[in-house]
Amino acid sequence: MIFCEQNIGVGGAVMTGYRAAMADGYDCLVKIDGDGQMDPALLPSFVMPIAKGRADYTKGNRFYNLEDVASMPKFRLIGNAVLSFMCKASSGYWHLFDPTNGYTAISAKVAAMLPMTKISNRYFFETDILFRLGTLGAVVKDVPMKAIYGDEESNLKISKILGGFFLGHIKNFLKRIFYNYFIRGFSIASVELMFSILFLFFVCATEV
Repeated sequence: MIFCEQNIGVGGAVMTGYRAAMADGYDCLVKIDGDGQMDPALLPSFVMPIAKGRADYTKGNRFYNLEDVASMPKFRLIGNAVLSFMCKASSGYWHLFDPTNGYTAISAKVAAMLPMTKISNRYFFETDILFRLGTLGAVVKDVPMKAIYGDEESNLKISKILGGFFLGHIKNFLKRIFYNYFIRGFSIASVELMFSILFLFFVCATEV
């Protein structure tokens, strides 16, 4: 068992666990929160796509089944929908949903490529890691899971973190565009993007 001497946030704790697991030679690293909302019996569904080479990273999606969505608290439903859209734009994974879901698994080979010191240590961790995976071209898949809500009160207050998440997603979105269209790949889309930005500035200057 590993103990952190000080509070380094969920992201810092997960990165500490990743490093320890990789040092011990594990091939697949799984994260399950201890809040009772994640069924350990689903673990094979998260690990098998990675073990069979069909994914590099898997994450839970509580919004896959409509019956489960209908039972969710409305505030959580709306908040997660907003966060999911922002995450889609900043990470480039438009097929994913439920970005703050903490039930995840990752290939050790891909985990070793992550810039762990740059990943957010706080609640932005789950969405920040998706952005980092996107820059690596990692294959990410959602795993359907049932939402379990008891009488516990979530530590993630969407009203308090929404502003910080918004700024983080804007920053990651701009970095993703720069990395994908100007650093790692330059195409006609890159040229079109540059001319679109210049045209936008020209129109704004003309209006003023």
